Amino acid sequence: MLATEIAAADAPASGAAGYAQALLVEAPTRWLFVSGQVPLCLDGTTPEGFEAQCRQAWANVAAQLRAGGMDLGDIVKISAFIADASHGAAFRAIRADVLGGRRVAATTVIASLFDPRWLVEIDVTAAR
Repeated sequence: MLATEIAAADAPASGAAGYAQALLVEAPTRWLFVSGQVPLCLDGTTPEGFEAQCRQAWANVAAQLRAGGMDLGDIVKISAFIADASHGAAFRAIRADVLGGRRVAATTVIASLFDPRWLVEIDVTAAR
């Protein structure tokens, strides 16, 4: 990844929240913007439970990255939409697992999603 974590001394730190306040990407050769990936399986089904849905959404993100010639290590920004604030800790833990603990710029919003069965949607920006 061609990014350097930035943490302004005159702004609050992200602390143990597991994300970077900012990432500086200098002279990338390629950008990939992945639209919101929802927890749909190839057969059109939606897994039961937040963790299963979250992992499916991440699998769909990874598939789009692979199709663009990139991987999870190229992510510089994540926007996540979760249906209930009670899933916040689980989302952060799964995000850390998927990214191997690597910190990226991140935004998480509690929102009503397009399909009421969906508990999570994730979009990413990647640079290589």
